[in-house]
Amino acid sequence: MSKTNISVNTEDFEKFAKRLEQVVDKDLQREVKLWLEGSGFQFLEEVQRMIKTMQVVDTRRLLNSFTRGGDGTIWRLSSNGLSLEVGTNVNYARYVNDGHWTDDPSRGRASRFVPGVWQGNSFRYIKGHNEGMVLKLQYIEGRPYFDNAVTVFRAIFERSMGTKLNEWVRRL
Repeated sequence: MSKTNISVNTEDFEKFAKRLEQVVDKDLQREVKLWLEGSGFQFLEEVQRMIKTMQVVDTRRLLNSFTRGGDGTIWRLSSNGLSLEVGTNVNYARYVNDGHWTDDPSRGRASRFVPGVWQGNSFRYIKGHNEGMVLKLQYIEGRPYFDNAVTVFRAIFERSMGTKLNEWVRRL
């Protein structure tokens, strides 16, 4: 058998492969970004659903206060380079979720005065007001609406991610 020299110029193929990689990456990056953004909104919906389900508050202030990446961000979830920041402008959101003392136990007080007025079944805080209520020192158990939403959302997110990854791989 005679020996034949074959010369292959791969330059054009390499250019084509790089271009294909760039196009796929841009389209895929855009899709991943949109999917993650949608997932962020889905997570916010889960937080709100959990607040309702657990009957955490009797007003809509906490329920409507959560935003994605807002100025008052109080929670940040991150995993493998992906992150979601969820915030609220309600300063008591973390206390409702985690639980809290009605006062700092290290102060040694059995109670504390909170200025404000009662309006029906609701108390309205008024800084410096001469009327109000006295709270006795006690621990208020948390209503882990946020923690529960994270648990539920992780399962939803993992299923969704598996479906999306399979969809993206099939298209390649």
